[in-house]
Amino acid sequence: MISASCFKLDYTTLRALCIASNGKLYLSSIDLNEHYANVRGSFESGNRHFAYTGRNFRLNISPTALKLVGELQDGDHIYRPAEVDLAICIVNQRGRLAFVKQWVDHLT
Repeated sequence: MISASCFKLDYTTLRALCIASNGKLYLSSIDLNEHYANVRGSFESGNRHFAYTGRNFRLNISPTALKLVGELQDGDHIYRPAEVDLAICIVNQRGRLAFVKQWVDHLT
C-alpha cells in the first residue's frame, strides 16, 4: 500500500494518511472487525467480528507487508497466534481506506 502511510491500529480500527489523486493527504480509517472473521483460529477476509474471539491485536509493518497480528481462539477455545496481510484487501481508493475482497487470499 504505497499510497498510504503513518499506519496506526486503535483496537480494530486501522488509521492511515492516504494520498488522493490531487496529491493531498487525507486521514482515513476503517474498522477491520467489519471485514475479517475468525475461522477456527485464522483470519478470514470478507466476513466480520474476529475481535469477539481474539486478543492482543497489533500491526506488523515491513517494506513488503502490512500485517494484522494477534491471538485468535481455535475450535477448542484456545488462543493461537494468527496474522493476515492487510495489503491484500485493504486499499487506498481516492484518498480513503477501503476493503476490496480478493478471490485468492493468502491468510495465515
